[in-house]
Amino acid sequence: MRIVIAGGTGFLGSELVKQLHQDKIVILTRDPQHARHLSSLNHVEIIRWDSTQVGNWCDQLNNLPSIDAVINLCGESIGGTGLIPKKWDADTKKKIRDSRILSSQILSQWLAKSQHKPKVFIQQSGIDFYPCNSDRALDESAPAGTSFLAKLAQAWESSITLPEKSSTRLVLTRTAPILHPDRPPLLQWLWSTYLFGGATVGSGQQYVSWLHYKDYAPIIEKILRNPEASGPYNLCAPEAISYQNLMQTIGKHYSRPIWLHIPTGALQLILGEASTLALDSRQITPQKLLDDHTNWLFPDFNAAMEDFNQYTR
Repeated sequence: MRIVIAGGTGFLGSELVKQLHQDKIVILTRDPQHARHLSSLNHVEIIRWDSTQVGNWCDQLNNLPSIDAVINLCGESIGGTGLIPKKWDADTKKKIRDSRILSSQILSQWLAKSQHKPKVFIQQSGIDFYPCNSDRALDESAPAGTSFLAKLAQAWESSITLPEKSSTRLVLTRTAPILHPDRPPLLQWLWSTYLFGGATVGSGQQYVSWLHYKDYAPIIEKILRNPEASGPYNLCAPEAISYQNLMQTIGKHYSRPIWLHIPTGALQLILGEASTLALDSRQITPQKLLDDHTNWLFPDFNAAMEDFNQYTR
């Protein structure tokens, strides 16, 4: 397969490039310097693009012999990239939205005129598409939510439009936070716990849906190669975990007590609207992946922590 990945130089794109080593990968990136770690690979081609307007990159794509799949991973991080979560001021929220919507719209414009209609288009989205704080687990049939993040996910998904009468399968990957010890939110949970600052927040009973980073690329490949896969897919581990149990599990693996508690009001004062990332309950079920008999490498959080300990000890 020849697979075009927009935003492919980041964390998830790099995981996909490693997973899809038998395919031909075309990376669309605004800064080819960021792709130096990938450009040396024989199966990878780099194309500079402008994610806000059509240009020469469209001609370069159209000159390829064929394109079997497109994966759109563009989007600025919602929770920050370091130890300290970031607040959402008006400028930050605009950047978060524009980085998703504008790139999707430009890809739609290219696709409308392209001679190479891919067999499948995978559009990244998020589990915040759904209402938060539901009293039951939500699968792909659940309705849309009304929060800022829910409306963002809905706009993100609808910003991709396929040409009329197109045979391209559109897959919407509503992805939970991807856990890696060097990236938020796991980075923040691990370091605070290691430094004896591990804490529960809010009630502690809110659910956290998540996915181990080693499970992400295999799931995407499974979707790519399944000719029946289309529509929304929840990308998360089979079972969510309560925030309290999550922190207690981390504390057990680090031999640290989880003795602090941050009340709802205090976290809202510190992070503002971004506090919803920690305070809202997200109990999501990957029903379509379960129906497809998906095998997770790390189906529960304790197994994931056993793996993470290899890198953090």
